Amino acid sequence: MASQIITDPHLRVETHGSVGFLTLDRPQALNALTLGMIRGIHAALEAWRDDDGIRAIIIRGAGDRAFCAGGDVKAVYEAGVNVTDPDAKTAIARVYFADEYRMNRALFHFPKPIVAFMNGITMGGGYGVAGPCRFRIASEKTLFAMPEVGIGFFPDVGSVYFLTRASSPGVGLWLALTGQAVPASDMVYAGLADAFVPSADHDDLVTSIIHAANASTDARTAEVAIAALLPSGRGGAGASALARHAEAVAEVFKLESHLEKILQDSETSGNSFLNETARIVKTRAPLSLKITHEYMRRMQGASFDAVTAMDYRLAIAFMRDHDFYEGIRAALVDKDKDPHWSPAALGQVSSAMVDAYFSDNYPDLDAA
Repeated sequence: MASQIITDPHLRVETHGSVGFLTLDRPQALNALTLGMIRGIHAALEAWRDDDGIRAIIIRGAGDRAFCAGGDVKAVYEAGVNVTDPDAKTAIARVYFADEYRMNRALFHFPKPIVAFMNGITMGGGYGVAGPCRFRIASEKTLFAMPEVGIGFFPDVGSVYFLTRASSPGVGLWLALTGQAVPASDMVYAGLADAFVPSADHDDLVTSIIHAANASTDARTAEVAIAALLPSGRGGAGASALARHAEAVAEVFKLESHLEKILQDSETSGNSFLNETARIVKTRAPLSLKITHEYMRRMQGASFDAVTAMDYRLAIAFMRDHDFYEGIRAALVDKDKDPHWSPAALGQVSSAMVDAYFSDNYPDLDAA
């Protein structure tokens, strides 16, 4: 019999035998993360960390459309859009992002295996939940993106840790600068998902995980048993478009190259995939693009905690500026899809502007 702990109304926290279950239960909003959901996830992890009766965790999204479409950025927008005082403008953001990034860290460092079923849309803050987990399962319904450069923000929630470690050169930078949504085949290829399991088989896999955990003596043996349940290799995910264009992407999307050169080389390439890439990147926020490129350059080899610490500084810096609010307005409020970025062009983004975002003037996550 499953036991249940009541937390946030949009988060179901249950146990089935030796397995703790977290279900993101906000399907009408594609399971986007509220502050209450973030705190509920963290609280459950803390409760289960030292509970010897819990040997594994499973995280799923309610409904069949999304695992989690991201953080509730509209709430952050509404809290700051009409506020002029810089400190007041970022007050809610400081709390929301601090709690979110601490939750990301708790997932990453959790001493027991966590299995995330990324069935459906898994974007932004949604990958912040799934990415740090030990086993990340994709399906034919999975659609992944870190779309932040399209809303005047940057890839946060620790994602740069994984993007800089993508299995093929240039792929992580391509995903960050385009913000494009890609299917499970590309996720598995890039190393952002650990296995492909058709959605029709998820319930059976969950049952097998429960049996494996119940039969294990501790979390370590449970992890070994769960790993044995998962298909190896691509497991039926299909052909990857990123794999098909891997050589071209690696040749152009180099962290040591200037962003303008990456765009120029993409435009002048005889490769239609790169030509389309250039067109897409040009629609993104210039300041976001420059900061994202510099961020990935700086964070090569950095620890997950170092990445999330810088995430917090950058997030607060973005909250004090123009583009985030304009991006959310265009995408989620007025929905006119016509953002007016400031600066409006890459050439107007100076090195000093970019460097300012990485300064020590912004708060430290560990002190927040």
